[in-house]
Amino acid sequence: MRRFPLVVSVLAAAALVSGCESTSSATSKPADPVNAPPAAAAVASVEDPEKRNERLLRLEFSGDQWWGATQRQEWAKVASLETLIGDYVISNYDAVLSDLKLGSPRHRRAMAFALGFSRRTESVAPLAEALKDTYYEVVLHALLGLYELAKNGETVAMVGGKLVPSPLVIDPEWVLPHLRHPREEVRSNAALLLSRIVGPTTPKSTLLVIVAATEDTDAATRVHALAALGATGDKEAYPYLVKALNDAVELVRIRAALALGRVGDKDAVPYLVAVLAASNEKVDVKRAAAKALREITGETIESIDAAAWKPVADKLAPSKDD
Repeated sequence: MRRFPLVVSVLAAAALVSGCESTSSATSKPADPVNAPPAAAAVASVEDPEKRNERLLRLEFSGDQWWGATQRQEWAKVASLETLIGDYVISNYDAVLSDLKLGSPRHRRAMAFALGFSRRTESVAPLAEALKDTYYEVVLHALLGLYELAKNGETVAMVGGKLVPSPLVIDPEWVLPHLRHPREEVRSNAALLLSRIVGPTTPKSTLLVIVAATEDTDAATRVHALAALGATGDKEAYPYLVKALNDAVELVRIRAALALGRVGDKDAVPYLVAVLAASNEKVDVKRAAAKALREITGETIESIDAAAWKPVADKLAPSKDD
């Protein structure tokens, strides 16, 4: 099964701290055979089953290659595989959609993942429908597919027989219920997707659900929920981000610091300086805190030494007369 893995998140966060941006664990053995009966509402396909299974195996193999490349940080290979998967899906788009709707759970799972590389806005509706699937692995991969679509940033739609640029719209309300899913990997992918689709206009009701996810028992879910809070830029997220600076998991602390930088609340400065001053804190967490301090204050200090930042913090501190 595929989820955005914590180990890859660590690598991505480290890249963020150093100024560059960089989801999934290896596919588990499916519980259902290739030719398992389709969903109850499905209608039998007239396509040769061998062709459908060939398509399934091709996309599963490509997905496994993609996953392995992400684990090895072979980003050029990752980009190449994403292009190859995307081109294949576009060339077989109607068949992939049919497999997602009418296929076995194993087919539906693979097609949900592959549609994420289609770059087509028409993929949103079938993937949103797949979020209602009774098999959690289909839901898991549909969330990941939607994330990949949102991450791409340049999507198209078929208009008059031609592919033309088209904006992507994914409603966070489709995703929020999955933050309460009993499976932690589903919650993690839901939070991951939200980190890409929420923004400054996010309603408070949505913000509250994301805030709750920052205290999830699963560390990866906390990581992505904190990233989503940062993406909103809402200053009401500030106390929850500060609290997460003390999380037991290093990556959670990194994400909390980076999110504070995105929110930009100057009240966070003393807490971030305290991170730099902590003798037992990890270097990558300190780098994230320094990056956040630069974003909040506009300073160009590169040091992760608290002493270098103390004059800045003192200048921003309220006077005794305030």
